[in-house]
Amino acid sequence: MPKARKNFAHQHQAMALIKAISLWQPWASYIPEGIKYHETRSWYTSYIGDLLICSAKKKSRDLADYHDRIRSEYRLNMQGFYDLPFGEVVALVTMTDCIKMTTPFIVQQPPEEIATGDWLVGRFAWKLENIRKPKRAIAVIGRQGFFDVDVSLNDFEGN
Repeated sequence: MPKARKNFAHQHQAMALIKAISLWQPWASYIPEGIKYHETRSWYTSYIGDLLICSAKKKSRDLADYHDRIRSEYRLNMQGFYDLPFGEVVALVTMTDCIKMTTPFIVQQPPEEIATGDWLVGRFAWKLENIRKPKRAIAVIGRQGFFDVDVSLNDFEGN
């Protein structure tokens, strides 16, 4: 009987199928660390809503060097590159807008945001709000573009 109750409780967690996107590290971790509030892309999306930010498994010396430079230049109190999570959900965010970049919009952004994105006129900035970190590691196999992941909303801070 106790086992059945345990399964019953697990089945009634707040499970949801949520859109996700994979980003290379260190860019994925810059979002839950409060350094990036926009994801910059070459393509427009009409999607507005919850979005899982997932870290890809890719590692390279060039990416590690970039992260070291950004940490030093902006005095970021973050883990070293090889200690960042790879192949995991790093944040649940609410994407609230997809903004076509203009010069006036770009110059309003703080230096850290500019340094951690591809800010060129004509590209798109996805505005990310309500950023919540996971309470535990959540492994995910990333893909290109949007994909769906079934997660428990209870696994995120603030839920």
